[in-house]
Amino acid sequence: MALAVLSLAGGHTPSLLALLVLALPFARPFIHHLVDVSGHDELLVMIGLLLALVVGGFGFESVGLSSELGALLLGALLANHSRSQEIAKALWGIKEVFLIGFFLRLPARP
Repeated sequence: MALAVLSLAGGHTPSLLALLVLALPFARPFIHHLVDVSGHDELLVMIGLLLALVVGGFGFESVGLSSELGALLLGALLANHSRSQEIAKALWGIKEVFLIGFFLRLPARP
């Protein structure tokens, strides 16, 4: 129910391809396999960014859904993976850079 509310909250109707989101849990073994074969360090960061930004962000926006919703769902699919803590530690620095960029972008109030 929450997914439906979040998808319609943007003010525009998603395309019919948005129904493919319902098949995303079936892609979990493939996503877990990608993480398993990615190794450590730089490649793990790259696969984390690929899943969050490209699949979760751009993929969801291209079918008319929120990119935040996509990143949330991909994160939920990876949450019970045995290497999820390692991914979180690898992406910590990038998250901090994005957070600083967010606060620098905010306009100052008079």
